[in-house]
Amino acid sequence: LKNIRINGELRGTNGFISNNSGNTTISDSNGYYTFTSLADSTYIITPSLSGYSFSPTNRSVKVPPNAVNQDFSAAINCLAGQVVDTSSRPIPNVTVSISGTSTYTVYTDANGYYSAVGIYTNCGGVANGSYTITPSKRVGSQNYTFYKPSETVNIPPGRKDINFVGSIPSGGPAG
Repeated sequence: LKNIRINGELRGTNGFISNNSGNTTISDSNGYYTFTSLADSTYIITPSLSGYSFSPTNRSVKVPPNAVNQDFSAAINCLAGQVVDTSSRPIPNVTVSISGTSTYTVYTDANGYYSAVGIYTNCGGVANGSYTITPSKRVGSQNYTFYKPSETVNIPPGRKDINFVGSIPSGGPAG
């Protein structure tokens, strides 16, 4: 092994970096990482951290010479949306069931917004995978009808546009 290096930065977070030879390193608190003492070869560098997606998803790096500035940008995986009625008014307190790689049950806020983790404006990291989102609400003896009963999405990328429109059957109480 020679004193050959690959280094770079994870912009937006810190996490694990691995290469195809089985080496793993952890970036520091500023997101910087380094692989040292590498043999002459081509390496596939891949960042990972649950709840995040990275761009690019990996890098192919041939050494020698040293490979510097092999940077990645991180984006938090968000899964969120809004529930409104047919007049585009928010529907609060809708139960939103999210099932898939992880499972969440959350409720819309006063403005009809929901998020799997955290709040809509700053939603947290959702693990990569497939999710089915299903809204439900009952008022008295009436169930709301949702014009799209559920939606299945794949994360990444994160999404804040998983919206639903609902209405109470005719003659039922509002609210």
